[in-house]
Amino acid sequence: MTIDNSFSKKKQYSRADIRYFFYTFAGMKQIICIILLIISLTTTAQNCPEKKVTVERLPNLNTPRSGHVTFVAGDEVVVVGGHTTGFVPTATAERLSNGKWEQMASVYTHDEGFAVRMQSGKVLIGGGHIQPLGIGNLFSLEEYDIESHTLHGYGCLDKKRCWAQGVELDSGKVLISGNWFEEDGIELYEGKVNNTFVKAVRQNRAMPYIFLTAKDNAIIFSPIDERARQHDTIWIDHLKGEPTTEPLFTTWRPLPLGCTHNSEYSFIGDRAKGDYSYLMAVEDTLTRHIAIVKVTNGQFSLLKTASDIPAVCQGDSISWISQVITDQQRERGYLIGTSIKSKRFYILYIMYKEAGVNNDAVMPLMLCYTDPMPDVGITAPILTQDGNLLIAGGIPLPVNNFEPFATVVLIHTGDGETGDSGGIASTYGSFILWLVLGLIALTVVGFMAYKVYKANKPNEANKPNELNETDEPQPSQLVADNEELMGRIDKLMESDQLFLNTELKVADIAQVLGVNSRYVSDSIKVCRNCSFAQYLNGKRVEYAKRMMQQSPDKKLSEVWAISGFSNESTFFRAFKSATGVTPNEWKNG
Repeated sequence: MTIDNSFSKKKQYSRADIRYFFYTFAGMKQIICIILLIISLTTTAQNCPEKKVTVERLPNLNTPRSGHVTFVAGDEVVVVGGHTTGFVPTATAERLSNGKWEQMASVYTHDEGFAVRMQSGKVLIGGGHIQPLGIGNLFSLEEYDIESHTLHGYGCLDKKRCWAQGVELDSGKVLISGNWFEEDGIELYEGKVNNTFVKAVRQNRAMPYIFLTAKDNAIIFSPIDERARQHDTIWIDHLKGEPTTEPLFTTWRPLPLGCTHNSEYSFIGDRAKGDYSYLMAVEDTLTRHIAIVKVTNGQFSLLKTASDIPAVCQGDSISWISQVITDQQRERGYLIGTSIKSKRFYILYIMYKEAGVNNDAVMPLMLCYTDPMPDVGITAPILTQDGNLLIAGGIPLPVNNFEPFATVVLIHTGDGETGDSGGIASTYGSFILWLVLGLIALTVVGFMAYKVYKANKPNEANKPNELNETDEPQPSQLVADNEELMGRIDKLMESDQLFLNTELKVADIAQVLGVNSRYVSDSIKVCRNCSFAQYLNGKRVEYAKRMMQQSPDKKLSEVWAISGFSNESTFFRAFKSATGVTPNEWKNG
């Protein structure tokens, strides 16, 4: 008996077959891009509506400043301390009264200090830099009296601190932790001249999040250490209890904050009912996507949102710079971002009402944007009594601590026209229309794919029996595509200097150019023989070299920050890798 084993034989493909697959793929590549674009457009339209927000210009501060603390005291807005022009600390304060800023004297400078509103009606202000250029830390504490509108020196911290944070316990005591370039620890302000040392911490940290977990307990954590370096493992210290880790932080990291903050501004709970809940933003360690987490009595829950939090709007890459600021009266939160390219500000509305009760609820989002505001600084926004966001002073982007702004703006987030549920519902109401349009577009694309198939499929009757060298597929088209995209990437980098953004990601470039992130990475790898991070650092090194040539008096600490590097060690490592010498050697050579 003869057994037919034709099905067990491996099929042999001719070069004509291979050429057919190659050309079909080349045509389909464009079609796939169209499909991805359609999906992106329809998803954005139905899931994250965009809307322009109204901005009101208020009178300028008397003193340009950054690194100050801002808070609402009664019906007035108050700013205290910070540094002014020349990166010089200023022992001044101002309050917005009857539409004008009234200058006051503070006892200490509190440049990058902290402020805590207390049940007593007073505001505790402490820490900060003691010298110009952000050098040295302060022991000093002072109080702002809301009734008399005066500040007076009150006491002394257990440790000199900068970039610290404080939160008041239900007992009236204030827990303080966090530090910059100094040893950290936990201490308590108890209304006495000297604070009380409580305990050491598992890891030093700057700009920490401090969330209450009970009336007499709290957790403390931060993604960065005392020198703004990323922690490999994020440990959580407890006022009462041993340090712990959080499984969520293996995939998501707390969003590093670009300016001073107060964790109480993220509160959504009810102390009277023992509900200590907060909202915070986190970043995926791989994709760099942003998400919202609810922290209730020390338990972390990733919340569901109706769409991904946008990374791009109006053609701009968004850098999210603030904590989540919550408006409990309107039951929504705000995440603030900005763009180096356009100088716009972006406000993500987070409708957390349902999530306040049910962690499985889907929260609608809305992205609002302003007109370009090149004279508005980067600093911590605050929520006014009317539910609007106020930004007073701050530094420009790219970072320049020597020339802070005096500009003050009010972003009208409290107005019903912008953040109302009706506006979101009406946008979601167009879902069916977008779905139909998407199906029609996919049908057209499917027909195009069929035409490509028919045009490139080899004629079976005329298929050659022998393989010829001339039938070998050529990768020239793929090479040309990489070079063309690389040219667009280079042009974008040079024209907009996106590499100055320390938070720039592959996805941001891909969004601006309208391509897949992998195409960007592949083009850089093929054409520049390096990774995306190495490519960015190369651009930053060249920028730093030009800066050192044009402004030889600039300190290296300022050079690496302005050039887009996230920390000093990365700057020195990248510079030496590119030039073979250290920045100091290059500068002095």
